[in-house]
Amino acid sequence: MDRHTLLSVKGLEIGYGKNKIIGDIKFELHSGEIAAVMGPNGVGKSTLLRALSGLLPPISGKVLLDNRDIYSGGRDNLKRNARQISILTTAKVDAELMSVSEVVESGRYMHSGIFGRISDADREKAKEIIHLVGLDAIKDAAFSKLSDGQKQRVMLGRAICKEPELLVMDEPLTFLDIKYKQELIYILKSLAHKANIGIIISLHEPEDVRKLADRVLTLKDGGMKDFLDGTDKLNENYIKSLFDLAEISNE
Repeated sequence: MDRHTLLSVKGLEIGYGKNKIIGDIKFELHSGEIAAVMGPNGVGKSTLLRALSGLLPPISGKVLLDNRDIYSGGRDNLKRNARQISILTTAKVDAELMSVSEVVESGRYMHSGIFGRISDADREKAKEIIHLVGLDAIKDAAFSKLSDGQKQRVMLGRAICKEPELLVMDEPLTFLDIKYKQELIYILKSLAHKANIGIIISLHEPEDVRKLADRVLTLKDGGMKDFLDGTDKLNENYIKSLFDLAEISNE
C-alpha cells in the first residue's frame, strides 16, 4: 500500500482576527497514519483542528494536503477540500427525521451530480460503510432515537462515506462508554491502516492515545511541544509535564 506524505503543516500560526491562539505548528502525517492531538484544556486543540480542516484560515504558515495549499486557489480549492477532508465534531446534528441509512448516505452528496441526487452506486457504497461501522442491525432506525454512542458511530459512517483522504475528529470518544469506545477505536485503526486514510484526532485520555495513535502531537503554552513518533515516550512523567500535574501524595 502506498504510504505517502499526506499532510504537511509548515509554521502554522492560527487564531481569530489578529488574536493568536496557537503558533509554531509544524509536522507531517503520512497516509494510513493516526495522529492524536493532546494538551491542556484551552490550549487550542479545536482551533488547530478547524485550521487543518480548511475551516479557519491561518494567520501565517501553510497547510498542504497532497502538496496542495488548502487555503489558496479560490472556489475550486474549496471544492477539493470538501471532497478530500471530512471533519467529525461533537456538535449535534439536525437529522431528526432521517434514518440511520439516510444519514450515512448523505455523506455521498459531494459525489452527486448537478441535480444533487445520489446514485445506486452511492447507495451501495453507503451500505458497505454501514456494514464496516457495525450499523446493519439499526440501519432503518430513526437517528433521533439512538444512544450517544450509536449516533457517534452513524456520524463516523457519514464522514467516511465521503471517502476522504483526511479525517479530522474532535473528541469523538467523549461521553462514550467502554464498549462503544473500544469498538470505535477498532474501527478507526482498521479504517486508517486498510483504507489508507490519514486521521487526526483530539483525545483526553493517555490510555486511549496509546491504543489508537501512531503519532502524537502535544500542545502547550501556545505552541507545539512535540510531535512524537509512536507513544513510547508518553509515560507518566511526560503526562505530568504536559498537564503540569503536581505530585500526589499517597499519605
